[in-house]
Amino acid sequence: NVKIAQDDQLVTLTWDKSIEDDVESYRVYRNEVTGGMLKLLATNLTTTSFTETKIGLMKYEYAVVAVRFHKQGNYSEVSTLAGWIEIPGRVEAEWAVTSTGSSLTRTSDVDGGYNFTGAGGISNDALFTYQIEVPEAGVYKLEYRVAAPRDTKGFEVLTNDKKVGAELITTTGGYHEWQTQQGQEIQLKKGKNTVTLKSLDNNWKLNWLTLTKS
Repeated sequence: NVKIAQDDQLVTLTWDKSIEDDVESYRVYRNEVTGGMLKLLATNLTTTSFTETKIGLMKYEYAVVAVRFHKQGNYSEVSTLAGWIEIPGRVEAEWAVTSTGSSLTRTSDVDGGYNFTGAGGISNDALFTYQIEVPEAGVYKLEYRVAAPRDTKGFEVLTNDKKVGAELITTTGGYHEWQTQQGQEIQLKKGKNTVTLKSLDNNWKLNWLTLTKS
């Protein structure tokens, strides 16, 4: 039974001591983004807790495993919570608090990082929701960084679960040709908001979006 606690700076894992008397130590694994490969983070732990500095705004996963006779037991997995993203500024694709109908992969775009994709690109029913912290109520301009081998129907935009419009995606020339395309202006309240992109088509990838005060 693994529990997780987090704040703006730290992530702390605690877990129940193994019922096996001959457990030698524990290991902690973590991926960089949800669904990514777990990599060894800490080993030879003899206590039932682990703390590290929070690595970013994205949601990612830990696994704790007991070691007996130099062999690992079953994994116990927990996830962090995605943070609130302060705007104006860039919102990276991987910072989504929830996502469906796609997968994250290393991007071929010039800035590096990750992008959402899938078999045939993002699916036509994918959803991406972001937690946005807004300093001042008003109208914000949307831009989005995409790659697409053809024109697509794009995606709907919802703010705080209400549809506010849709964005077409024009071809960029291929899955490794990235463009920043201009979107609509959306109204956001001061404080905490959610912005959701609801895909209407496949054959596109998303690297990031920006929201700037109009």
